[in-house]
Amino acid sequence: MVPQLGVLTPAASVLPLAFVLGVTAVKDAYEDWRRHRSDKNENNRTASVLVGGVFVPKRWKEVQAWGSDPTGVAYVQTINLDGESNLKTRYAKQETMPTPAEALAGVIKCERPNRNLYGFLATVDLDGRRAVSLGPSNIVLRGCELKNTAWAIGVAVYTGRDTKVMLNSYGGPSKRSLLETHMNRETIMLAVVLFLLCAIVSLLAGIWLGDHGDELGVIPFFRKRDFSVKDDPDATYNCSREYTCTCEKNFYTKFRQTLENRQHELTQAKFQVLRKSRWHKRKRQTFVWRSNLRAF
Repeated sequence: MVPQLGVLTPAASVLPLAFVLGVTAVKDAYEDWRRHRSDKNENNRTASVLVGGVFVPKRWKEVQAWGSDPTGVAYVQTINLDGESNLKTRYAKQETMPTPAEALAGVIKCERPNRNLYGFLATVDLDGRRAVSLGPSNIVLRGCELKNTAWAIGVAVYTGRDTKVMLNSYGGPSKRSLLETHMNRETIMLAVVLFLLCAIVSLLAGIWLGDHGDELGVIPFFRKRDFSVKDDPDATYNCSREYTCTCEKNFYTKFRQTLENRQHELTQAKFQVLRKSRWHKRKRQTFVWRSNLRAF
Protein backbone atom coordinates (compact mmCIF):
# COMPACT_ATOMS: atom_id res chain seq x y z
CA MET A 1 0.00 0.00 0.00
CA VAL A 2 1.35 3.42 -0.96
CA PRO A 3 1.36 5.62 2.18
CA GLN A 4 0.31 8.74 0.28
CA LEU A 5 -2.67 6.95 -1.29
CA GLY A 6 -3.68 4.71 1.61
CA VAL A 7 -7.07 5.24 3.25
CA LEU A 8 -6.78 2.77 6.13
CA THR A 9 -3.83 1.83 8.27
CA PRO A 10 -2.53 -1.77 8.07
CA ALA A 11 -3.82 -2.47 11.57
CA ALA A 12 -7.35 -1.34 10.66
CA SER A 13 -7.28 -3.60 7.61
CA VAL A 14 -6.09 -6.70 9.48
CA LEU A 15 -8.16 -6.41 12.66
CA PRO A 16 -11.60 -7.37 11.15
CA LEU A 17 -10.16 -10.45 9.43
CA ALA A 18 -8.24 -11.45 12.56
CA PHE A 19 -11.39 -11.08 14.66
CA VAL A 20 -13.47 -13.30 12.35
CA LEU A 21 -10.74 -15.96 12.16
CA GLY A 22 -10.28 -15.87 15.93
CA VAL A 23 -13.99 -16.36 16.64
CA THR A 24 -14.15 -19.24 14.14
CA ALA A 25 -11.10 -20.90 15.67
CA VAL A 26 -12.54 -20.63 19.19
CA LYS A 27 -15.88 -22.10 18.04
CA ASP A 28 -14.21 -25.03 16.27
CA ALA A 29 -11.97 -25.68 19.26
CA TYR A 30 -14.98 -25.73 21.60
CA GLU A 31 -16.86 -28.19 19.36
CA ASP A 32 -13.81 -30.45 19.12
CA TRP A 33 -13.43 -30.37 22.91
CA ARG A 34 -17.07 -31.34 23.42
CA ARG A 35 -16.76 -34.18 20.88
CA HIS A 36 -13.59 -35.41 22.58
CA ARG A 37 -15.28 -35.28 25.99
CA SER A 38 -18.29 -37.25 24.69
CA ASP A 39 -16.04 -39.91 23.13
CA LYS A 40 -14.03 -40.15 26.33
CA ASN A 41 -17.15 -40.64 28.46
CA GLU A 42 -18.45 -43.31 26.08
CA ASN A 43 -15.17 -45.20 25.95
CA ASN A 44 -14.76 -45.13 29.74
CA ARG A 45 -18.17 -46.63 30.46
CA THR A 46 -17.93 -49.80 32.55
CA ALA A 47 -19.05 -53.18 31.21
CA SER A 48 -18.98 -56.62 32.83
CA VAL A 49 -16.85 -59.00 30.76
CA LEU A 50 -16.64 -62.74 31.34
CA VAL A 51 -12.97 -63.61 31.93
CA GLY A 52 -12.00 -67.07 33.18
CA GLY A 53 -15.51 -67.85 34.37
CA VAL A 54 -15.75 -64.59 36.34
CA PHE A 55 -17.35 -61.30 35.28
CA VAL A 56 -14.74 -58.59 35.48
CA PRO A 57 -15.57 -54.87 35.11
CA LYS A 58 -13.81 -53.32 32.12
CA ARG A 59 -14.07 -50.11 30.22
CA TRP A 60 -15.75 -50.11 26.82
CA LYS A 61 -12.51 -49.29 25.01
CA GLU A 62 -10.92 -52.44 26.53
CA VAL A 63 -13.66 -54.81 25.37
CA GLN A 64 -12.58 -56.89 22.36
CA ALA A 65 -17.00 -56.99 22.26
CA TRP A 66 -26.01 -64.96 26.39
CA GLY A 67 -30.16 -63.21 27.92
CA SER A 68 -32.13 -63.03 31.09
CA ASP A 69 -35.12 -64.50 29.25
CA PRO A 70 -35.07 -68.31 29.61
CA THR A 71 -36.09 -68.68 25.97
CA GLY A 72 -33.11 -66.65 24.76
CA VAL A 73 -35.11 -63.63 23.53
CA ALA A 74 -33.87 -60.05 23.95
CA TYR A 75 -35.50 -56.77 22.93
CA VAL A 76 -33.48 -53.90 21.55
CA GLN A 77 -34.20 -50.39 20.32
CA THR A 78 -32.24 -49.09 17.31
CA ILE A 79 -33.31 -45.44 17.49
CA ASN A 80 -29.66 -44.33 17.58
CA LEU A 81 -28.92 -46.22 14.37
CA ASP A 82 -31.91 -45.84 12.04
CA GLY A 83 -34.28 -43.58 13.99
CA GLU A 84 -36.86 -46.32 14.59
CA SER A 85 -38.25 -46.40 18.14
CA ASN A 86 -40.09 -49.71 17.95
CA LEU A 87 -38.62 -52.69 19.76
CA LYS A 88 -36.90 -55.43 17.77
CA THR A 89 -36.34 -58.99 18.92
CA ARG A 90 -32.99 -60.75 19.03
CA TYR A 91 -32.66 -64.48 19.64
CA ALA A 92 -29.97 -66.67 21.13
CA LYS A 93 -29.16 -69.85 19.21
CA GLN A 94 -30.76 -72.89 20.79
CA GLU A 95 -27.52 -74.86 20.38
CA THR A 96 -25.74 -72.49 22.80
CA MET A 97 -28.38 -72.32 25.54
CA PRO A 98 -27.79 -75.69 27.32
CA THR A 99 -24.11 -74.91 27.83
CA PRO A 100 -23.08 -72.44 30.58
CA ALA A 101 -21.43 -69.31 29.33
CA GLU A 102 -18.12 -70.03 31.11
CA ALA A 103 -17.89 -73.47 29.49
CA LEU A 104 -18.93 -72.47 25.99
CA ALA A 105 -16.15 -72.44 23.39
CA GLY A 106 -16.17 -72.14 19.63
CA VAL A 107 -15.03 -70.26 16.55
CA ILE A 108 -17.10 -67.59 14.81
CA LYS A 109 -16.60 -66.98 11.10
CA CYS A 110 -18.31 -63.84 9.83
CA GLU A 111 -18.33 -61.54 6.82
CA ARG A 112 -16.05 -58.56 6.53
CA PRO A 113 -17.19 -55.33 8.21
CA ASN A 114 -19.75 -53.39 6.16
CA ARG A 115 -22.32 -50.60 6.62
CA ASN A 116 -25.44 -52.73 6.14
CA LEU A 117 -27.45 -52.38 9.35
CA TYR A 118 -29.98 -55.07 8.38
CA GLY A 119 -27.67 -57.83 7.19
CA PHE A 120 -25.27 -60.20 8.92
CA LEU A 121 -23.87 -63.54 7.76
CA ALA A 122 -21.77 -65.77 10.02
CA THR A 123 -21.32 -69.30 11.33
CA VAL A 124 -20.12 -70.59 14.68
CA ASP A 125 -18.35 -73.91 15.25
CA LEU A 126 -19.17 -75.19 18.74
CA ASP A 127 -16.62 -77.66 20.17
CA GLY A 128 -15.81 -79.04 16.75
CA ARG A 129 -19.41 -79.91 15.99
CA ARG A 130 -21.32 -78.82 12.94
CA ALA A 131 -21.41 -75.14 12.12
CA VAL A 132 -24.41 -73.14 13.31
CA SER A 133 -25.53 -70.26 11.09
CA LEU A 134 -26.01 -66.75 12.46
CA GLY A 135 -28.12 -63.97 10.98
CA PRO A 136 -29.35 -60.42 11.65
CA SER A 137 -31.66 -61.68 14.42
CA ASN A 138 -28.70 -63.06 16.38
CA ILE A 139 -26.61 -59.90 16.62
CA VAL A 140 -26.96 -56.76 18.74
CA LEU A 141 -25.24 -53.81 17.08
CA ARG A 142 -23.22 -51.22 18.91
CA GLY A 143 -25.48 -48.28 19.74
CA CYS A 144 -28.61 -50.35 20.40
CA GLU A 145 -30.43 -50.07 23.73
CA LEU A 146 -31.48 -53.20 25.59
CA LYS A 147 -35.18 -52.98 26.52
CA ASN A 148 -37.36 -55.22 28.71
CA THR A 149 -34.32 -57.44 29.23
CA ALA A 150 -32.28 -57.44 32.42
CA TRP A 151 -29.05 -58.75 30.91
CA ALA A 152 -27.58 -60.52 27.94
CA ILE A 153 -24.25 -62.26 27.30
CA GLY A 154 -22.60 -61.97 23.94
CA VAL A 155 -19.35 -62.19 22.01
CA ALA A 156 -17.86 -59.10 20.39
CA VAL A 157 -17.69 -59.66 16.62
CA TYR A 158 -16.82 -56.17 15.38
CA THR A 159 -15.05 -53.60 17.54
CA GLY A 160 -13.69 -50.08 17.16
CA ARG A 161 -13.89 -48.66 13.65
CA ASP A 162 -15.24 -51.94 12.27
CA THR A 163 -18.61 -51.54 13.99
CA LYS A 164 -21.55 -50.70 11.77
CA VAL A 165 -22.32 -47.53 13.70
CA MET A 166 -18.80 -46.22 13.02
CA LEU A 167 -18.90 -47.23 9.37
CA ASN A 168 -22.18 -45.32 8.97
CA SER A 169 -20.96 -42.19 10.75
CA TYR A 170 -20.12 -40.24 7.61
CA GLY A 171 -21.31 -36.86 6.39
CA GLY A 172 -24.70 -36.52 4.78
CA PRO A 173 -25.10 -36.16 1.03
CA SER A 174 -24.32 -32.77 -0.40
CA LYS A 175 -27.34 -30.60 -1.22
CA ARG A 176 -25.45 -28.11 -3.33
CA SER A 177 -26.61 -27.46 -6.85
CA LEU A 178 -24.39 -27.85 -9.90
CA LEU A 179 -24.29 -24.07 -10.31
CA GLU A 180 -23.08 -23.57 -6.75
CA THR A 181 -20.45 -26.28 -7.16
CA HIS A 182 -19.24 -24.67 -10.39
CA MET A 183 -19.14 -21.23 -8.73
CA ASN A 184 -17.11 -22.59 -5.83
CA ARG A 185 -14.62 -24.10 -8.25
CA GLU A 186 -14.39 -20.84 -10.20
CA THR A 187 -13.93 -18.86 -6.98
CA ILE A 188 -11.04 -21.08 -5.94
CA MET A 189 -9.46 -20.72 -9.38
CA LEU A 190 -9.82 -16.92 -9.25
CA ALA A 191 -8.27 -16.84 -5.79
CA VAL A 192 -5.30 -18.91 -6.99
CA VAL A 193 -4.82 -16.68 -10.05
CA LEU A 194 -5.06 -13.54 -7.90
CA PHE A 195 -2.49 -14.95 -5.49
CA LEU A 196 -0.12 -15.76 -8.36
CA LEU A 197 -0.56 -12.27 -9.85
CA CYS A 198 0.12 -10.62 -6.50
CA ALA A 199 3.20 -12.80 -5.97
CA ILE A 200 4.59 -12.04 -9.44
CA VAL A 201 3.91 -8.30 -9.17
CA SER A 202 5.45 -8.18 -5.71
CA LEU A 203 8.54 -9.99 -6.96
CA LEU A 204 8.94 -7.66 -9.93
CA ALA A 205 8.32 -4.62 -7.72
CA GLY A 206 11.04 -5.81 -5.35
CA ILE A 207 13.48 -6.22 -8.24
CA TRP A 208 12.62 -2.75 -9.58
CA LEU A 209 12.98 -1.13 -6.17
CA GLY A 210 16.33 -2.84 -5.74
CA ASP A 211 17.57 -1.42 -9.03
CA HIS A 212 16.25 2.12 -8.34
CA GLY A 213 16.91 2.31 -4.63
CA ASP A 214 19.01 5.48 -4.97
CA GLU A 215 16.20 7.35 -6.72
CA LEU A 216 13.37 6.69 -4.30
CA GLY A 217 13.79 10.10 -2.70
CA VAL A 218 12.44 11.92 -5.75
CA ILE A 219 10.54 9.36 -7.89
CA PRO A 220 6.75 10.07 -7.88
CA PHE A 221 4.70 7.81 -5.58
CA PHE A 222 7.90 6.36 -4.09
CA ARG A 223 9.62 9.45 -2.71
CA LYS A 224 10.66 9.08 0.90
CA ARG A 225 10.68 12.78 1.71
CA ASP A 226 7.52 14.67 2.53
CA PHE A 227 7.55 17.63 0.12
CA SER A 228 4.30 19.03 1.52
CA VAL A 229 6.00 20.55 4.59
CA LYS A 230 6.03 24.32 4.25
CA ASP A 231 8.99 24.86 6.57
CA ASP A 232 11.25 22.65 4.45
CA PRO A 233 13.54 24.91 2.39
CA ASP A 234 13.78 22.16 -0.23
CA ALA A 235 10.04 21.44 -0.27
CA THR A 236 9.91 21.16 -4.05
CA TYR A 237 8.96 18.37 -6.37
CA ASN A 238 11.91 16.78 -8.19
CA CYS A 239 13.78 20.09 -8.76
CA SER A 240 16.00 22.54 -6.90
CA ARG A 241 14.93 25.87 -5.45
CA GLU A 242 16.47 27.91 -8.26
CA TYR A 243 14.98 25.69 -10.95
CA THR A 244 11.56 25.99 -9.29
CA CYS A 245 11.77 29.79 -9.32
CA THR A 246 12.75 29.73 -12.98
CA CYS A 247 9.85 27.41 -13.77
CA GLU A 248 7.42 29.69 -11.95
CA LYS A 249 8.78 32.80 -13.72
CA ASN A 250 8.50 31.16 -17.15
CA PHE A 251 5.01 29.99 -16.34
CA TYR A 252 3.81 33.45 -15.30
CA THR A 253 5.51 35.04 -18.36
CA LYS A 254 3.78 32.65 -20.74
CA PHE A 255 0.52 33.12 -18.91
CA ARG A 256 0.79 36.93 -19.20
CA GLN A 257 1.63 36.70 -22.91
CA THR A 258 -1.33 34.44 -23.47
CA LEU A 259 -3.64 36.90 -21.74
CA GLU A 260 -2.26 39.82 -23.77
CA ASN A 261 -2.64 37.92 -27.04
CA ARG A 262 -6.15 37.01 -26.12
CA GLN A 263 -6.97 40.61 -25.22
CA HIS A 264 -5.49 41.82 -28.52
CA GLU A 265 -7.57 39.27 -30.45
CA LEU A 266 -10.72 40.42 -28.65
CA THR A 267 -9.87 44.07 -29.42
CA GLN A 268 -9.36 43.30 -33.11
CA ALA A 269 -12.59 41.38 -33.22
CA LYS A 270 -14.49 44.28 -31.65
CA PHE A 271 -12.92 46.73 -34.11
CA GLN A 272 -13.91 44.57 -37.07
CA VAL A 273 -17.46 44.35 -35.77
CA LEU A 274 -17.57 48.11 -35.27
CA ARG A 275 -16.28 48.80 -38.81
CA LYS A 276 -18.84 46.43 -40.28
CA SER A 277 -21.63 48.11 -38.35
CA ARG A 278 -20.51 51.61 -39.54
CA TRP A 279 -20.26 50.45 -43.16
CA HIS A 280 -23.77 49.00 -43.03
CA LYS A 281 -25.09 52.23 -41.51
CA ARG A 282 -23.41 54.39 -44.18
CA LYS A 283 -24.72 52.13 -46.94
CA ARG A 284 -28.25 52.35 -45.54
CA GLN A 285 -28.09 56.18 -45.45
CA THR A 286 -26.86 56.28 -49.08
CA PHE A 287 -29.69 54.09 -50.17
CA VAL A 288 -32.22 56.35 -48.45
CA TRP A 289 -30.69 59.52 -50.05
CA ARG A 290 -30.84 57.98 -53.56
CA SER A 291 -34.45 56.93 -52.99
CA ASN A 292 -35.35 60.48 -52.07
CA LEU A 293 -33.70 61.85 -55.22
CA ARG A 294 -35.71 59.49 -57.41
CA ALA A 295 -38.86 60.59 -55.69
CA PHE A 296 -38.20 64.21 -56.72
